[in-house]
Amino acid sequence: MQYRYLSLMILVISHSSFAQDDMPHTPPISDNDITRPEVVLPTITVKSAASPVSSHTVTIQDQQIDTHTLGEALEKVSGVHSGSFGPHSGSPIIRGLQGNRVSINEDGTNVNGLNAISPATNLLFDPVFSHQITVNKNNSVIESGGRAIGGSVDIDSGLISRQIEDKPQNLTLAIKDGTNAPRSQGIKANMNNEDNLSINLLYSAQRQGHYDIPGDSKAKVCQTDLVRSNEYGLGVNTVLADACQKHVEKTTTFNPKSRQYFYTDYVDPSTLEYTQTYYDYGLSPGDVYTNYGGYGTAENPQYEPDQPEYAERISKINDVTENYHNKLGNSHLDNRRLGISGSYFFDNGYVAAALDNKTSRYGLPGFSMSNLNYTQDYTSNVPVQIDAEQTKYLLDSQVDLTYDWLSQLNVNMAHIKERNEEWLGDDVANHYDFDTYNATVVTQHQPSLGKLGVLSGKLGADLSYRDIKGRGEQRYLPDVETQKQALFVKESLPLDYLTLGAGYRYEKVTHKIQGSDFNPSSKSPNYDKLLDTDFNLNSYELSAKFDVNDYLAFNLRYANSERAPEVNELYASQAHFSSMAHEEGNQTLDSEKVASTELSALINYQDIDVVATAYQHDFDGYYSLRPSGTTFLANRLPLKYWQQIDTKVSGFEIDASKRFDFDQYGDVTAHLFVDLVKNKPKDGETNGEYLTNIPTDRYGIGLNWQNNSWESEINFVHYAKPKYLGKEINTEVALPSYNMMDVSIAKTINGWADSRVKLFANASNLLDEEARPHASPLRYIAPLPGRSINAGITVDF
Repeated sequence: MQYRYLSLMILVISHSSFAQDDMPHTPPISDNDITRPEVVLPTITVKSAASPVSSHTVTIQDQQIDTHTLGEALEKVSGVHSGSFGPHSGSPIIRGLQGNRVSINEDGTNVNGLNAISPATNLLFDPVFSHQITVNKNNSVIESGGRAIGGSVDIDSGLISRQIEDKPQNLTLAIKDGTNAPRSQGIKANMNNEDNLSINLLYSAQRQGHYDIPGDSKAKVCQTDLVRSNEYGLGVNTVLADACQKHVEKTTTFNPKSRQYFYTDYVDPSTLEYTQTYYDYGLSPGDVYTNYGGYGTAENPQYEPDQPEYAERISKINDVTENYHNKLGNSHLDNRRLGISGSYFFDNGYVAAALDNKTSRYGLPGFSMSNLNYTQDYTSNVPVQIDAEQTKYLLDSQVDLTYDWLSQLNVNMAHIKERNEEWLGDDVANHYDFDTYNATVVTQHQPSLGKLGVLSGKLGADLSYRDIKGRGEQRYLPDVETQKQALFVKESLPLDYLTLGAGYRYEKVTHKIQGSDFNPSSKSPNYDKLLDTDFNLNSYELSAKFDVNDYLAFNLRYANSERAPEVNELYASQAHFSSMAHEEGNQTLDSEKVASTELSALINYQDIDVVATAYQHDFDGYYSLRPSGTTFLANRLPLKYWQQIDTKVSGFEIDASKRFDFDQYGDVTAHLFVDLVKNKPKDGETNGEYLTNIPTDRYGIGLNWQNNSWESEINFVHYAKPKYLGKEINTEVALPSYNMMDVSIAKTINGWADSRVKLFANASNLLDEEARPHASPLRYIAPLPGRSINAGITVDF
């Protein structure tokens, strides 16, 4: 069925392109044609977009990149954090929402593999040749589907040519190396006939042996906050102990000083030694001593009033995983990419085909999937590794048209095969194969004097088919087939100083269980039988932009959206070590609903740009992995269930920039930002006032200097100590605040025969601070890398 859709779309493209060859070409207006304020930050450029004003376009410049995960590449954008599961896995967190609530798209195709379900599996991302990343920080369900409730990220991977190049041959070489950073290299070749055919071939690689860190891999609270005295004795924070990969043993002994008398049948009055073994009589020390004197008793000379009857002590604290010093163990990385593409251009558009293969193998530092006994320590542990491969076959096209109702047609189709494995040493713990087909058709129209008047907008359709198959002793997902079909429309109406917008999307999602040897655990709500599920989703949005004058504008946006639960939220069962839990899904979950409101103000006056945004997501039936309060004895992991709660995610962001012109000394742009987010369930929904792992408040300032061929940047971000703490049995333990400072400098040299050479040097975490992001599930055992200094060169021929 999927191939019939592909054939039909190819026929539509061919017919439209040949039908328009003789017509005058009027290119559609896009967001890129609008001039916007620009702010430069280390290794990325942030440009405010027009609709909505809080969206950002992030451009990676000429392979001058000091990150290797998508979350890292975007975390200096206000409102966007990196969900670090160790240094090699980092997905973007947009305004406190991540995972299944943030849609990731590369070259127009949705990323829909295990990396969208499990936080330990990294999004395969190439920082060497990726060209542009667009972040939509608001609810983007209308165009991107239910998984974009928290926003969307669009990646231009740099593989496909969408316009003919200036030279018939182009060759780019890139290399970067240094201390405490991956060694990166890449080569990209382009060949074209300067008319209608362009071919790209690229290869890139990143390798890392290990990371250096300041101090210990485990946070200080893993020693100081595991045990606390209270009115009942010594209390062990078991949630923190699990997060710190520690095992705490507590023993309780009777205190003879707490009672006035003892029985002489068991204790010698002269020596106070036991004369008989009280265990033989089924007695305890508390039975031998008493507060009631009489026949057969004697006074206890050890007695002291107001002594506690039982004394508690910690007998043993074991590290389940090693506490490394100045080095993060099992932090190796090996990423590779090989891609080829061809683009054919005609008078009013293009058709491109591509084959893109990415592989990644990396360690999960400080983290154990081993089911250790209480008597064992980390010396019997085995390292955990993630091994992933993605092969994508892509067809992408665009046709510009001149009809009143149709100004542009975009068709994108892809077949994606993914392999994801979690390894325990030399053994595969679990293996999943994802086989996905995606097809998207979008038509656009622009204002005209025809029947549509001044309306502009787009109409689109999405089709998706995904088949998941798994195996392995640590498998936690069944074999599932998922189908999605969607239709959407989005329109805009300008009225003098006011622009109105509206959109609607219908989406149907069906999950079908496939036959396999997977069996839910005895604790699963799905224990009796796994069932097929289907969801009919309706979403809409309304927006208004008011231009007060040339210097001030306001944006108001409201979206009411639905999301279907993913396969892990419905069907997960057994140990899921990426969530540090014995995870149990629930196939009776209803759709997740959210009402999103955003208000933005934009000031643009004499090289001063200010964007202030306040937002709120009001969730009805928010999917949350909640603790049961017990531990699953078979694997010593906390037992957690996917449940639905009502909650509100709210926050604000302020971005401000000012450009200074120093004539022959160049231009300096100063930028500052503040962002804050909190996720607060409604009364009685959870044990705590907030949900766990919420990104902390940030305050950042940056300076960029440009003068002809020179460019230098410095950026400083303060991450505040968390104050919105969640509770899972015990309240989260807050870690200290920290500061991150990055510096870079670059020089561009025009070489021989139109070649260009760019030399650059970067320094990250220049202050060598111990940085533990509150949104990171591994924050207690794996800090961010310490100071990193590296240099590189790119050469364009």
